[in-house]
Amino acid sequence: MPADPVSPNAHYRSAIYAVNRRGVPYAFTFRVSAGRLATPVELPFPQPWAIITASNPGSTPLPDAENLRRQDDLVRDIQAAGFTHHPAEGQSPAGTPPWREPSLLVERIGRKAALDLARRYGQRAIVFAHHRHVGVLMVDTDQFESLRPLAPSPP
Repeated sequence: MPADPVSPNAHYRSAIYAVNRRGVPYAFTFRVSAGRLATPVELPFPQPWAIITASNPGSTPLPDAENLRRQDDLVRDIQAAGFTHHPAEGQSPAGTPPWREPSLLVERIGRKAALDLARRYGQRAIVFAHHRHVGVLMVDTDQFESLRPLAPSPP
């Protein structure tokens, strides 16, 4: 994801997150599109949960092969820790530049474990859910911004 020193959370709030849990697709964003009615999304994943990627550490783009290797390492770390995970993706088709990153939704992962994994893979932020709150958790500051998951607007 591209770095933005002015408003780093803006990229995470406007991204679209997609998860495939046991063959059922879910998608959400935190951004309300102008002129559109915001439709809340129910996310039935056991809490706490996090969406984490190993791609593009520090928001610095890496070659696809390196991101794939890093993502494979993340899968192994999550499996070794005994967490259930599902394929996920974060994307911003309208971003400047547009970006798409493979990710994982990790069920029943606590805040500390999620932050530890995100730090290990050089991430700036993760999506995190706990106590019925979903939002963006900044890795360096441990600051959580509770947001409302909404249905993404059609393209």
